Amino acid sequence: MKRFQGVLVLTLLTAAAYAFARFQGGHVPWFLFYASLVITGYVWFVQQFTLSGAEITRTLSANQITQGEQLRILVSYRLRKPSPLSWLIIRHYGEAAAFLEEDRQVDFPGWKRQGRGEVVTYRLPRGRHRFDGVEVSSGDLFGFVEKKRILDKREEVLVFPRIHPIRFWSAIHERKAGRSLSTPRISEDVTAVVGVRDYTNRDRLSRIHWKASARGQGLKVKEFEQQVTHDLLFVLDCCMEEGSPDPDQSVRFERAVSLTASLIHHAMERRLIAGLLTNGHTPCSLPMGRGQEHLLRLLRHLAEVRADGSFPLDEVVAQQVSRLSRGAKVVLISTRLGEDARKAVAHLSHFRMQVEYCWINTEEPPTTAETACYTQLRQWGVHCVPVPHDGFNEIFRGGGSHGGKHMANQ
Repeated sequence: MKRFQGVLVLTLLTAAAYAFARFQGGHVPWFLFYASLVITGYVWFVQQFTLSGAEITRTLSANQITQGEQLRILVSYRLRKPSPLSWLIIRHYGEAAAFLEEDRQVDFPGWKRQGRGEVVTYRLPRGRHRFDGVEVSSGDLFGFVEKKRILDKREEVLVFPRIHPIRFWSAIHERKAGRSLSTPRISEDVTAVVGVRDYTNRDRLSRIHWKASARGQGLKVKEFEQQVTHDLLFVLDCCMEEGSPDPDQSVRFERAVSLTASLIHHAMERRLIAGLLTNGHTPCSLPMGRGQEHLLRLLRHLAEVRADGSFPLDEVVAQQVSRLSRGAKVVLISTRLGEDARKAVAHLSHFRMQVEYCWINTEEPPTTAETACYTQLRQWGVHCVPVPHDGFNEIFRGGGSHGGKHMANQ
């Protein structure tokens, strides 16, 4: 607007100078006055009619995507009045605009009354991202006037963690007592009866010990030495690292989140029951379940989880272990291998839980403390799997032997 006012003032001064020169009898080129008059009229027309009543819409290709996928953003505009546009610029605002291939698009529509521009994102990281308004601007050829129209619309995109296909995982393919885990919910070794106890409403009729019950002391059920269930509890360690910040910590935590999502997806594909426990800034426990809706619920939580927790892994596990069914399998996923891991496994072993520990490490040799903890977990019968890279299928297909060449020699 200030530029238009400057052009108008310049035109008036030119007209005054022209009139004064003619009044004094001098000769002034007439085209200066008429040229400035035409420019002023053109700028005034642009100021009044450009983008007048313009309709702007923005459409996202999806509101939920997986990390690594592209997000397409389509911005359409429609002009109610036929006014020529010398140029048109579409700008995107918001935190997520930093991940666009280009934050602005330039077009030269001319007399077209409608058009659109499409832009895609790149490397959109895991998490929730916000797109704010869209600004469409245009003006005259000389740059004296710039008109803007803003679409004040906020939209969010949720980016799920990357899921790597895992074809084989021994934790849910191993056979116990000659039975596969693919059909019954609980498989028990019928030859490993270690005692009897009183019957409860949660016990199945097949577990009743009829001979002991016939003695007249009420119904008795068999106590088995080992139980295997379809219940899988995934525990993701989100506790912050102590000491000096590790530049590789964020990379390893993202790998931990991706591994958790990949294992959950692998279990859900086989119609198993899974739950999730995280110890972030606000500890969260998602109950056991199965099905596509439950999978999406777990993935939504993993999409926003951060390594900002202050509750040690063993404390969170101790609070939740009593709520699990006996014989459930607990999968601990952490970027650390130390005292917290030992205490957490000890709590789970006390309740006769099966444990698998996935340690997100690097290719660097382990420290003395990590080696000692790894050795002790193996002595306790815990399947400890080092995960130094994103080739999860290769790591779990090799039973963890591909997960860390340094640990394999222990």
